[in-house]
Amino acid sequence: MKVLFLTKMIDYFLQRIEDLKKEFPNDFFIVPKAREEAHKHIEDANVIVSGSLTKEQVLNAKNLKFVLVPWAGVNGLPI
Repeated sequence: MKVLFLTKMIDYFLQRIEDLKKEFPNDFFIVPKAREEAHKHIEDANVIVSGSLTKEQVLNAKNLKFVLVPWAGVNGLPI
């Protein structure tokens, strides 16, 4: 499974993601540092963690199974 985080992360959550990488070594947890890097991973991501996605991003996410919005409200999604 490939999980792509498109939200800004504080150090606490970055450490929790590192813990997940250790606990689930066969899965991928991607926290891109730049928008261009995120674009490379969208196509094969199974899960995207973000409060805002464009219609283009959703259409390019060919393997997308789940979108996790880390706060209340989904008005930033093209639904």
